[in-house]
Amino acid sequence: MDQPDFDHIKNSMQGLISQNSHFSLTKIKGGKNNQLWLFDEISNDNTKIQEFVVKIFFEKTSAFDREFYFYQYFRNLDLPLPDLIHSLENNYIIFSHIENDKKNLINLAQFVSESSLFFNKINNYYKTNNAYKLNAKDAFFSVFDQIDNIENKIIKLIECSKTLNEIQSFLKSVYSLWNKLKIQIEDAYIKKYYDITKHFSHSELCVSPSDFGMHNSIYNDKKFYFIDFEYAGMDDPAKMICDFFHQPQFKIELGFYDKFVDKSLQSFSVEDKDKIVYRSKLMFFAYSIKWISITLNILEDNNSKKILFNDSNVNFYDLINERISLSEKIFKNIPQKGIENESFRSWLRQ
Repeated sequence: MDQPDFDHIKNSMQGLISQNSHFSLTKIKGGKNNQLWLFDEISNDNTKIQEFVVKIFFEKTSAFDREFYFYQYFRNLDLPLPDLIHSLENNYIIFSHIENDKKNLINLAQFVSESSLFFNKINNYYKTNNAYKLNAKDAFFSVFDQIDNIENKIIKLIECSKTLNEIQSFLKSVYSLWNKLKIQIEDAYIKKYYDITKHFSHSELCVSPSDFGMHNSIYNDKKFYFIDFEYAGMDDPAKMICDFFHQPQFKIELGFYDKFVDKSLQSFSVEDKDKIVYRSKLMFFAYSIKWISITLNILEDNNSKKILFNDSNVNFYDLINERISLSEKIFKNIPQKGIENESFRSWLRQ
């Protein structure tokens, strides 16, 4: 995509900026579904007055709706977020700019603590106010639906990569282990809760930020701010927990699991919390398989178009090799016995 309409952005911000100032628009790194541009207001003596981030979505989709609605729903809650300044034509959002100070080693304990407090705060508010209208992207409200979604992701990947022998061989190994895991999970869940297709009760659900991890945070003035809510909405908190510990860019060790879960789920009843914790543990390695499929989904045509939208100079050959390597690391961390692994069974019983 070419540079966005500079004059249109400037004119839309009347009252927020001086029309007599100078302005610059510089592309910064975005996500798979968007581009990010830094919009600077500069005085006549070349002093920077203020900065904004212009987020442009891949197309007019529900990603814009989910992010905008998340901000609107929680607008009266004091949250560590950039300010939403303005929105344009259902695919532009303008935010305040917060400088990212992640220059040194990140304090993971602080990040995990502040992430869990953030999740608990939005859900404590939701349980008081209720009526959150949008579901998260890929929200599934039964164990069966989550298993079915992972199954479909793997099958789709195998189909997309059928001309790539190296990836095919790897994916067949993944699919073989997945079939073992799937049977084990179904048997264990049915033994405890009888019905794998039954939807979770409404009280077990949450407002999930989705795609929740270090990669979607900013560190400034000794605290973390959270960004990117284009997948946010109603979902299973067990899914949020599994995803949080599987984010490949910044791996969070399972040693933080108990503290993260305890702080995150404070707004849930003891009974609901027990069910959520059990699901998150039971499905944990299933989500390893899911994250392999997410890591390799650049093989799908629409996802490659989104990557090019954000960076037209990307080297797909290098990117695919990088993703294969990362997927192999995830795979190696899954016990080949699945959840019959004794250390896993002990963790599940805790």
